[in-house]
Amino acid sequence: MREDLASFVEKWAERDPAIRLVLLFAPSRHRDAVGLWFAQLRELEDAGLGRSSPQVAVAKLGFYAREFGSSAEAAHPLVRAWRERSAQRLGERLARELQQLMEFSSVVSAEALHDRLRPWAQTAAEAADRLFGERLSTAAIAADFLCRRLHDLEAEAARGRLWLPLDLLAAEGLDRSALAGAGGNPPLARVRARLARWWLARLEVDGGPVQAVLSALARLRLEQIDRGRPARWPPLRGLLRAWNAARSARRRNETGNC
Repeated sequence: MREDLASFVEKWAERDPAIRLVLLFAPSRHRDAVGLWFAQLRELEDAGLGRSSPQVAVAKLGFYAREFGSSAEAAHPLVRAWRERSAQRLGERLARELQQLMEFSSVVSAEALHDRLRPWAQTAAEAADRLFGERLSTAAIAADFLCRRLHDLEAEAARGRLWLPLDLLAAEGLDRSALAGAGGNPPLARVRARLARWWLARLEVDGGPVQAVLSALARLRLEQIDRGRPARWPPLRGLLRAWNAARSARRRNETGNC
């Protein structure tokens, strides 16, 4: 992989150990493409849902949409890499869908939240299929995305985005105001746990090696949230979970080829 591309992959792998573990167990022939997939998704997510002001975020996502949609040579190295792999239209769709998620305010139920995240997750899954030939579960991609949003509920609420469904909040006698000082709020932790359990019931650890490890680590994060703990898991536990998932995927593949 070129140095300019590797720096983006390394930046996001350093911030999220799940990326490093997925790359560790990805087939060697696809590892670079998996890294490009992760890096571009996270760059888009950071552009639209990071710490920038709404005006700056709109400008950043507009830049990516134009880069992917233009016939001229792209200035951004990740965009060039995606275009070289004929994934430019998918990148443009992802930028547009992030713009829609920027306008997210609240949803009435976990089902509605799942539906809200589905377009982004489906396009990301199509991009994975285009870049490295493995179709990923939209539930796993959406769960991975949601765990990052749940990591800092108070800051997200300050930006106008309430990722906890209103019906789960109401069941605990809470509303949007509960997000002020979210860290020490036991009822809010129970809402997070109920949402995590809802998502866990829809995640399967199956498929190819990238899908299996991504799902396994998303499950581990959700299990942490369900227990009222931070979504980040102990390194050794993550490594063992990823190793078991990759081994199971390899066995399924060997059985299927018999």
